[in-house]
Amino acid sequence: ELKTLCLNDSKVSRGIWLVSSLENLRVLSLAGCSIDSLPEQLGNLKKLRLLDLSSMESLEIPEGLISKLRYLEELYVDTSKVTAYLMIEIDDLTRLRCLQLFIKDVSVLSLNDQIFRIDFVRKLKSYIIYTELQWITLVKSHRKNLYLKGVTTIGDWVVDALLGETENLILDSCFEEESTVLHFTALSCISTFSVLKILRLTNCNGLTHLVWCNDQKQSVFHNLEELHITKCDSLRSVFHFQSTSKNLSAFPCLKIIRLINLQETVSIWSWEGNPPPQHICPNLKELNVQRCRKLDFVLVARVAA
Repeated sequence: ELKTLCLNDSKVSRGIWLVSSLENLRVLSLAGCSIDSLPEQLGNLKKLRLLDLSSMESLEIPEGLISKLRYLEELYVDTSKVTAYLMIEIDDLTRLRCLQLFIKDVSVLSLNDQIFRIDFVRKLKSYIIYTELQWITLVKSHRKNLYLKGVTTIGDWVVDALLGETENLILDSCFEEESTVLHFTALSCISTFSVLKILRLTNCNGLTHLVWCNDQKQSVFHNLEELHITKCDSLRSVFHFQSTSKNLSAFPCLKIIRLINLQETVSIWSWEGNPPPQHICPNLKELNVQRCRKLDFVLVARVAA
């Protein structure tokens, strides 16, 4: 009664369908195998708990196969042929708790159709969803990771289901028209980034401000611990405050800020009307600013006081 089968980095393209006869199999790892297409017979593995299809960039997964594996708890997929239909099948796996998913066709992230439901994402204990294969090495200790490149319009399902749960977020080349992060994601509530801990922005050349803080949006990025911004050519100000409250506490958990090669940035902190908030980044430990040639000043008196 074989329960675990690992064939990693093997040339087993012939006869792989025979695996379907192992009815008691719980773990099947085919990572790096030279297989062009999964046999439909693998849908017979009703007791399968873990399926590893990582490092299989050209793999075809037949429609309807994944949805048959109803007891899957862990799924790792690194194929360039992930489709919206496959993702909807994954969303139907009610027992899934760990997901690694490479998405080469970023257009699926712009769809407003319901791909992943928020209830499905909340049940996941960990996930990494990414659009660049090499980014898999950037995963740290955070459980929920979303890495996007070249996504100029984010679909409603990404905003509703993913952003609110993501702890580690990369946006690379994701802004075309002038915007703030808040406008870009078309937020309808201020809690969208409520659990975000690490934010990396690179080549987001339409970005003018990271966040525009006012009395309603002061809790956005409330749990952010690290902020990395690189080569965002239109960024004029990182934090802009527009508040009537003198007791606004901004970014209480932020410990690291790294700003690299920002050609148009004139201020890290800017504000309108009242003086700046009482407490800006009170726990800041590292401020790293490089090649920001138009920057007028780096600190205000109330930063990390």
